Amino acid sequence: MNLSNLRELSLSHGSDLSTVPLVSLMNLSSSLTSLNLENCQLHGELPQNIFQSHKLQSLDLRGNHLSGPIPCSSLNLESLIYLDLASNNFIGQLPEVFSNSTKKFSSYDSSKYPPGSFPSNLNSLYLSGNLLNGTIPSWIFELPYLVSLDIGLNSLTGEIRNFHSTSLQYLFLGGNELHGVIPRSIFQQVKLQYLDLSSNNFTVIVELEDLTKLKELEILYLSSNNVSWNFNSSKNYTLNNRLDLVLSSCNLIEFPPFLKSVQRLGSLDLSSNQLHGSVPKWLWEVGFAE
Repeated sequence: MNLSNLRELSLSHGSDLSTVPLVSLMNLSSSLTSLNLENCQLHGELPQNIFQSHKLQSLDLRGNHLSGPIPCSSLNLESLIYLDLASNNFIGQLPEVFSNSTKKFSSYDSSKYPPGSFPSNLNSLYLSGNLLNGTIPSWIFELPYLVSLDIGLNSLTGEIRNFHSTSLQYLFLGGNELHGVIPRSIFQQVKLQYLDLSSNNFTVIVELEDLTKLKELEILYLSSNNVSWNFNSSKNYTLNNRLDLVLSSCNLIEFPPFLKSVQRLGSLDLSSNQLHGSVPKWLWEVGFAE
């Protein structure tokens, strides 16, 4: 069978490809633009030279048993838009690559992981639920069209920088070992719908003025961090969007006054804090969404 013109292939959910050499699947066609092998019982390491199709735009290997380091070649695909390697057993640091904007190469074992080019078209990156460590490489923050970033549930360290993209809708950093002050610019991503910074060592200062401008925000998870709120008590703030809010284990000593501004609260978790005294009457007047 001649598959040289094959453009899209999906074998996800139900296909047992545990005995199929992964290289043969990845290089079926030089015309391949989309490959979905989610939950296909794949295992083993990805060879450094496994990615040959420079037309590949979407690659989904989620939910397999892949291990070893993530090859730099996966980031050397100039057409790549969507990359999902979540829920595997990848280890080590995320590869650092040459950035188009900085043209610098950070300290990294280049003999073991040679640098790739900058995947500037990438808008969706899912790497959660692996065994990754080290800091988040600079090129991730520099992706100009980034919409979804899911790198939670690893052992990543270091601080968060400003994102070049102004199109972020989904940001999951929870369950790592990240620290430092969250840049205010995170709360100025006006298209943001889902923000999970939970279970890190962040210092999170939420400017209520910024929060009211996030008209699309539906999920805000800040638990197990140091969280504080900054607002002008003489101003009337209003949050009209339906919001699920988790602030457990945030060292809170009082009920956050900003809750008075929430018109449609979907759920609220204030457990494992240092709250004391009676529940303020105004909390019962907060609008809960049906």
